[in-house]
Amino acid sequence: MALSQPVGYGRNEPNNSPVCKPPTGRIKWTYNPFNLVGELFGPEAKRYLYYIFFSIVVIYCLYVWVPVISGSIIGNLLTK
Repeated sequence: MALSQPVGYGRNEPNNSPVCKPPTGRIKWTYNPFNLVGELFGPEAKRYLYYIFFSIVVIYCLYVWVPVISGSIIGNLLTK
């Protein structure tokens, strides 16, 4: 029995004929929110989302600081 089924020779070489391409369309998960937005929405939508986000930030800053600055200027003009 041992002579009919020898062991220790190992397996045949792997079949490398059909070379598989790396998968496409997979999301690269990251903890960086900017890269993750780019992966989820794509580069074109990512740019528009950044424009919208920064526009909201600028409008909010103007909403908060314009009354403070104008009140300070008017207060200085009336006290002099």
